[in-house]
Amino acid sequence: MDFQKTNPLPFFMLHPEYIGTGTEKKAMKDFDYFQQTFPSKVKEYQQRIASIIDHMDYEGAMIYDEYPDRLGLETLASTITDMLLKEEQKEQQATCPVTQREDKKMMIQVLVCNEIYRRRHNGKREFFYY
Repeated sequence: MDFQKTNPLPFFMLHPEYIGTGTEKKAMKDFDYFQQTFPSKVKEYQQRIASIIDHMDYEGAMIYDEYPDRLGLETLASTITDMLLKEEQKEQQATCPVTQREDKKMMIQVLVCNEIYRRRHNGKREFFYY
């Protein structure tokens, strides 16, 4: 019997829960859908965060590091929080209580991480390594 020698598949591709190339697009589509269900104020923050991060979207940016630094992400979220709260204060001429500021800061940090995740996995950057 003459058998052709074939290259075996890597072990992870044989696993039933293997995520192939097509599922990444489905996951991002699902992720984008759920972002549309955010409350209106959170949507406003998300859109503003996306426009701010647009200015940081370049090759070699911190948001595309293989393992972004936690302190760097917290600093980025804190800076964006300050920007958003200053914009709100200009519109409303009111100050934000400290407890509300901390709650907003935590929410904005989650939104920043979501936006970075979306950009890293949306296929725009080919130089991102897993």
